[in-house]
Amino acid sequence: MNKLIIIFLLLIAAFQISHSQKVITGQVIDNATGEGLIAAVVSDGTVGTTTDYNGNFSLSTSPNATSVIVSYLGYDEQTIPLSSEQKLIIRLQSSNNLLETLTFTGSRFEQRQSESTVSIEVIQPELIANVNSTNVDQVLEKMPGVQMFDGQANIRGGSGYSFGAGSRVMLLLNDMPILQPDAGTSNYGDMPIENIGQVEILKGSASAAYGSAAMNGIINIFTQYAKEKPETELAAGYTHYNNFSRPSLKDRENGKAYFISGVHRRKIGKDFDLVVHGNFYDNNSFADSTYTHRDRVGFSTKYRITDRLAVSLSGMYNRGDNSDFFMWNGMDEQFLSPLPNTVSKGIRTRAILDPVITYFDGANNRHKLQSRYFYINNDNNNNQGNTSRNFYTEYQFQREFTQFDSKLTSGVVSQQLNSDSELFSDTEFKIRNLSAYAQLDNSLFDKLKISAGARFELNDLTVPPGTVIEGDTLTSDNDAFDDTAVIYKAGLNYQLKEFTFLRASYGQGYRYPSVVERFISTTFGQFSIFSNPEIKPETGWTTEVGVKQGFSVLGFQGFLDGAVFLQRYSNMLEFTFVTNPGLGFRSTNVGNTQIYGLDLSVSGKMDMGDFSMFAFGGYTFINPKYRDFENDFVIPGTLSDSDSTNVLKYRTRHIYKMDAEVTYSKSLAFGLSITGASHMINIDKILELNIPGAREYRATNNNGYAVLNLRTSYKWNNTKFSFLVDNILNSEYTVRPAELQPPRNISVRLDQRI
Repeated sequence: MNKLIIIFLLLIAAFQISHSQKVITGQVIDNATGEGLIAAVVSDGTVGTTTDYNGNFSLSTSPNATSVIVSYLGYDEQTIPLSSEQKLIIRLQSSNNLLETLTFTGSRFEQRQSESTVSIEVIQPELIANVNSTNVDQVLEKMPGVQMFDGQANIRGGSGYSFGAGSRVMLLLNDMPILQPDAGTSNYGDMPIENIGQVEILKGSASAAYGSAAMNGIINIFTQYAKEKPETELAAGYTHYNNFSRPSLKDRENGKAYFISGVHRRKIGKDFDLVVHGNFYDNNSFADSTYTHRDRVGFSTKYRITDRLAVSLSGMYNRGDNSDFFMWNGMDEQFLSPLPNTVSKGIRTRAILDPVITYFDGANNRHKLQSRYFYINNDNNNNQGNTSRNFYTEYQFQREFTQFDSKLTSGVVSQQLNSDSELFSDTEFKIRNLSAYAQLDNSLFDKLKISAGARFELNDLTVPPGTVIEGDTLTSDNDAFDDTAVIYKAGLNYQLKEFTFLRASYGQGYRYPSVVERFISTTFGQFSIFSNPEIKPETGWTTEVGVKQGFSVLGFQGFLDGAVFLQRYSNMLEFTFVTNPGLGFRSTNVGNTQIYGLDLSVSGKMDMGDFSMFAFGGYTFINPKYRDFENDFVIPGTLSDSDSTNVLKYRTRHIYKMDAEVTYSKSLAFGLSITGASHMINIDKILELNIPGAREYRATNNNGYAVLNLRTSYKWNNTKFSFLVDNILNSEYTVRPAELQPPRNISVRLDQRI
């Protein structure tokens, strides 16, 4: 009888609780675009839920709940009182705080830039349009700590000049690799600059998360997606190059460039997104035998099958006709002409296709299967053509442990490459890369963020039987070059005060040699490039301690970021001048190196009535050295180094950047930027001896360079007209030896939003 009474009372209590609860449903959307926000958090303080792909949610509130709190990274939090209305439409406003800028690359999920355990710079699409960037590398050059050499990224001095092979910076497009796999090179001109949503630059080793080529950092390019309202963006621009100030460089045909681009984004129904984009670019340069003609088209689609399952398919096709030369031909007027046999011409075709499936299971775990087919055909002159086909597949699993405020991200990657090149004596190479990774991120006391991860990599390079390597003929199908590595990383971020964030990180790096570095055999000008199958993979690590401090001074609000860092490499790979088997360059393990330094950056904005201003800038100091200078491969006084001091080649110790724009009444804007670097102390000595005028030019121009750019624009309704003058002082300078940079050039640009 007592048991029946207890059961009866429990049923009454359950009945009362169920009737005191409210089941509320609704949608969380972006206030500006009307776009549903996926994974927004809706909570009454006791129980909570997250929104689905379209921003919809359903929540059974606790009995005493009077309101719900709605939060989403990058948006201002809202508290909504509960009423008799059970269906809510909640509009969140994008945060105006720079510390709320969201990044993805450092953690592989969205988090505030201020809470990252590593140094990350972010480029928004407004800057790309403001400075009239027609290639991604042009805007990357403006970012603190980054230098670009012939389209090759160098972050904090981690790379020298690799002659177009073996990048230590991983290039990603929508979080998947898009390096040319056989050469390890980055084709920044192929990136869809007309449809970029955000660019993230991670400084330091990220091999544990992204693999081999991420030894010195990551550049991750994210494209834009369809909004609630259809939108079309059109742009066109024209650039005219002036003559240099030096009389001997005048009276030449002026260079010119122009581009036309467009992108259209729209939703079709509730569940289908469509983006199409295109770009035409033509540049007849100020230098002889140098031009670029490029066409690009692309598309992106997404279909939401259910609230938990979505599929997407994206693709892009690039075709370019290019000509460039490696070194100038001599003194004075010959600075703009090529050294004989150093002109590289070719028709370059590249195509990608990216199918992706994303699924949230019943426990709200995220499963993501993403893949990429990447086709490259470089039909070059001088017997330097190549064709490659790359198949990339990654399965990623992400689980959030809300009770521990932790998130697990793990995955497996398979990459298969087939490459056939005249540079390798028309031999077809096959590369297979398999890897597995896991990363755990934890938040303690709402102040301390901890991240740790590991990765296993297997890289297998198979050489066909009958291939002759260093005089030896391979006879077996099993002849291969195998590299394996286990790589670790760890980091923490502590919020000391409301706007003060301390961070520290350690990340191991690993990079296996590219096919080009191991097997290239070609000539340019007076030099040969020799193969070196016996080179070893690079290993190393990066550590840093940094602080991000928010500030507000006289209405100017922003943050100051500072970091001290140390990078150490073992078996560092660089193209080095050799005398055996002949006179030329060869990819070589030059020994153990280290680079330490200081990286400072600042970013902020101000609103004062009709005036607003946005500015950012930075300064980087590096000290790049050999750790065993006397005993390493590079010996001072030989033809390898032009300077006898202990400094790595093709580095500048001081780099400084600044960009600012002032806008009046949201229509008239004025901007300026400064980019500068100190003198490059050490290069290959043979270049000074054999390239006409190189030694004299470096001796005369040994104070580095500083380039000033000015711009103005006027915006009315959805139209914007820009007028820009780059290198307004007409400075004559080189970034790397024997290649003059553009003289003063004037551009006009028209942007139209429909």
